[in-house]
Amino acid sequence: MGYIKLGIEFPVFLIFFALMLGAPVNMNFIIYRTCYVIMSYNETDCAKLGINTTDNATNELEKEVEPIANYINMTMDLVTLIIPCILCIFVGAWSDKKGRRPILILTLTGFALSNVIKVAVAAIPNLNPWFLFLQCIPTLLSGGLPTFIMISFCYLIDITNAQNRGLRLGIMEGILGLGMLAGTFLSAKIFALIGYTGVFIICTSLSILALLITFCFLNETVEIRQDEDCKFFSLHNLKEMSRTTFKKRQGYNRLILLVCICSIIFYVMAENNSGTESLLLRSKFHWDLQKLTTYSTIRSVIAIFGGFLGIFILHTVLRVPELPLIITALLFCAVNTFMVAFAEYDWQIYVAVSLRIMSAVVSPMVRSLLSKIIPHAEIGQIFAFGISLESLIAMTAGPMYTIIYTNSINVFPGAFDLIPFSLHIINLLLFIFIVILKRTSNTIVYLDIREDQAETPAPIN
Repeated sequence: MGYIKLGIEFPVFLIFFALMLGAPVNMNFIIYRTCYVIMSYNETDCAKLGINTTDNATNELEKEVEPIANYINMTMDLVTLIIPCILCIFVGAWSDKKGRRPILILTLTGFALSNVIKVAVAAIPNLNPWFLFLQCIPTLLSGGLPTFIMISFCYLIDITNAQNRGLRLGIMEGILGLGMLAGTFLSAKIFALIGYTGVFIICTSLSILALLITFCFLNETVEIRQDEDCKFFSLHNLKEMSRTTFKKRQGYNRLILLVCICSIIFYVMAENNSGTESLLLRSKFHWDLQKLTTYSTIRSVIAIFGGFLGIFILHTVLRVPELPLIITALLFCAVNTFMVAFAEYDWQIYVAVSLRIMSAVVSPMVRSLLSKIIPHAEIGQIFAFGISLESLIAMTAGPMYTIIYTNSINVFPGAFDLIPFSLHIINLLLFIFIVILKRTSNTIVYLDIREDQAETPAPIN
């Protein structure tokens, strides 16, 4: 049994399916429990929040409850990102020497235990929503989503080569998006049938299945040297990771490496506004949970189709290089966020989301470009450094968007979307600079990731 029969994509699909199946319901659960447990409103009225927005009284009640619920949700988001970001830094260097599989099993165990706690909290009536903090503990101790994403990409890069890496990364992003699409699309429907506890039980089952697949089918991809001492929490690992990230490389490869890391950080920060965007759509356009999940489904479908078009058709079949695809995608993303910021009607939101057709291209193409200029032995360290920074930025981005939205809701509700618009423009300029640099110099090179520094470099495409 190995990754050829059942690969890393399966656990990734199941985990993101579970995350997106539970995310809208989890937020609704916090609003519901905040309403009748903390604020002592009638439970029947509280149960309508996010489900029935045609009632003016319900809309007014949601405006009162939402700030407290947002605070609870924001605090949990912050807590579940800080420690995992720190752990992710150490995990990268450790996994380069001791293997990816133990970390995969650890993070998936954390997800499963976290969902079990959600089931328990939802099953106990009148329990304060702050008790959901208990589900953060397994995530904190196991590395959480930042570590899972980092180790999954490292695992995939271990089993690919320079010829098929871009395609496999695109497939990974597509499967990730498919999991999010399925979860988002089914979330409201399953919730209407079986309620909060039922949804959380399904999420638990999906997490356990992902854990079992990883344990039974995924082989180790790193050649482990038993005689090599590698402590998990080591200052030497931190120094080595910093040295590896910033050391001088052939030609302009160090500059490209840093631009890639910065661009992914900016992109993640820009894309981390979906929660605040949901608040905008609920408040300004009076969308309920069903309409929000429909919109999210359309958004995901467009991204998956665009990923297939950009990565398989343009990049793999037509051999379009990474840089032109990245620049085109960033331009589309910038126009999308600008339109959402100033939208006044529902149809404008749907026109804007159609421009996200190339959004799924950015991350795999940047990671593909990045993986081609660094040797195999440094993959874990570089990805750990980048994803830790991404997660830290995401941790601050969510609250930042919420604060901007809260303070501008009565004047310019879409003001928060001008931040991701600006970030996409900055990324666009960074990659245009790389294109100009490439055209004026022949010293930018690719390395074969499987051959470390020994591979003869070739000019960049």
